[in-house]
Amino acid sequence: MKIPIVTFVGRSGAGKTTLLVKLIAELRRRGYRVATIKHHSHNGFDIDQPGKDSWRHARAGSEHVIVAAPDKMATYRILDHELSLGELAATISGVDLVLVEGYKQAELPTFEVVRAANSLDLVARPEYRFAVATDTPLDLPVPQYGLDDIQGIADCIEGRFLQRERGVRRDNARSGISYAQALETTLGYVEPLGVETVDLAQACGRVVARDLDALVDSPSVDASLKDGYAVLSRDIAGARAASSPAPSAASRPRRRFDARDALPQGTAGGLE
Repeated sequence: MKIPIVTFVGRSGAGKTTLLVKLIAELRRRGYRVATIKHHSHNGFDIDQPGKDSWRHARAGSEHVIVAAPDKMATYRILDHELSLGELAATISGVDLVLVEGYKQAELPTFEVVRAANSLDLVARPEYRFAVATDTPLDLPVPQYGLDDIQGIADCIEGRFLQRERGVRRDNARSGISYAQALETTLGYVEPLGVETVDLAQACGRVVARDLDALVDSPSVDASLKDGYAVLSRDIAGARAASSPAPSAASRPRRRFDARDALPQGTAGGLE
């Protein structure tokens, strides 16, 4: 199954990183495995430590450096062009969700972060914005959460993008209610419809209050579901399933009939 990707965007200083750090910890507490991608818009960043062996490899000209240990690994390489978010995400596996900081032009579900003291300008693409974290009400047709409402934001992400089975998370802790509880709660808000008697012509689109019984049988006679030949019961008296029909059955005329025809009087059944 494809790993869901959610981008978090906002003006610089809005608090995206602070929110994401808290959100990652909360989703991890709920038992989900999370990967992150951080967009850096400037060239020349360095995550290695000067003087380390891997740093010396890169300084000597290695274009792709991997540092591997028993419990983790790190990799970085020189690029001749910037990779797309899709190309980066394709290298990730073994997680339930990818959270992205930045990439406001990505055509992916977007959670926007707005801090009033910083800027009220919106940067997310409206058609992909599904929620907002903000410290001031905004005139937007999407759910809005406080900047510190990590529980609410995690519930939103979990409900939209993470699969849950019967309200139980991977760590077996409860993250919701059972189906039976949900059904009971839902039905508690449902008012039963009254019963009305209407003409048949007005019944289209309605649900019948009780089973309807036909006034006459249909078909009105005993009939067969398949075409075949009618056989008189006396012609097969004494016949067994493991033997051929009684000799009289072969010597007497048999009547051909079609499905839905009435069976001849005295017929015990039909033979195809």
